[in-house]
Amino acid sequence: MGIEISVVITCYREGDLLGETLESALDQTFPDYEILLVDNNADEKTVDVARRYAEKYPEKIRVVKESEPGISSARNRGIAESRGRYIALLDGDDLMKPDRLEKQYQASLAHPEALLFSSSYEIFVVEDGKKNFFSVQKDIHLDWVEMVFKSQKDPFLRSFYVPLPSTIFFERNKVLDLGGFDTFFDTRPGEDIFFAVNNWSKGKFFHVNEVLLSYRAKARNLKNKLSKSWVQRTERQDRIIRTLYALYGDSYPEIHKSLRKLRAFWLRENSLNYFSCREGKKFGDLLLKRSLLDDPFSLETWKMVVKRSLPERFYPKLFWFDRWESLPSQVNHEFIVRTFGLRGARKESDKNDYKVSCP
Repeated sequence: MGIEISVVITCYREGDLLGETLESALDQTFPDYEILLVDNNADEKTVDVARRYAEKYPEKIRVVKESEPGISSARNRGIAESRGRYIALLDGDDLMKPDRLEKQYQASLAHPEALLFSSSYEIFVVEDGKKNFFSVQKDIHLDWVEMVFKSQKDPFLRSFYVPLPSTIFFERNKVLDLGGFDTFFDTRPGEDIFFAVNNWSKGKFFHVNEVLLSYRAKARNLKNKLSKSWVQRTERQDRIIRTLYALYGDSYPEIHKSLRKLRAFWLRENSLNYFSCREGKKFGDLLLKRSLLDDPFSLETWKMVVKRSLPERFYPKLFWFDRWESLPSQVNHEFIVRTFGLRGARKESDKNDYKVSCP
């Protein structure tokens, strides 16, 4: 008889925290499950914890190796190697409530039409050696989700949300058939966002309105940047914009206006990075022009246009940077044209300027 649920835990740099996570996974009221630890080039301390628990609970815990660095590849390996009919995802430093598997399993039986299941979660930080819980949430709050989805009249679009990965529960074969996690995000943050966006178009999500997980935050401020690299952020935003258009643009024409406003906002915000580079002004100009094509009445974008027309000696103060940066090596004209659906750009030989056509 097969295993009903596989708990897939990715391991990287959790160290002793992994032991606490495993204790929460072993303390489940649901009896028929396994724990699959995915060693994703984990450090020595984390590997030692994983090995020690696997040796202590050989009937319950297995360790598999995924050498390709990145959370998407690690989760895909865990899903592929799992033996359970259902998968429960869990990050290596989060904690499951004892009834997490039982509650989500019962929800899956009651709602076979749903593709993904999630739950509410509580957030804590460790301060002075104690866990301090300070928030309960349903999903990952993202401003652009509010902008694009929550403003829609269609109930399907308006109800979209991005579940916290450690709360996700699904039938293994359904998600495997849809391709799992996109390895494009192995080198970029945002795999959870893209996973939600992609799967929302394929099937319903069901939310168990109970706290079934404790999420370990690094700080009380949850507005941490997803990436230190603005190039990675640009690539992630570009992929999301393209995917939203591809998945929802034809079926929901009313979403176009919101998507154009989102793209205009991201184009404007990304122009700031280029104005902080001495050789980046022409690229910043191109992004501002494209932003105005999408949202020509944006006061904030016109303010940026005025600022960039001032002498460059004022740029640090105008664009809020401390010192001039150098353009990353991968940033060139081709990169600028490719991102955010920019197509048909051409450089005029007699002017250091760009003409941009709508995609």
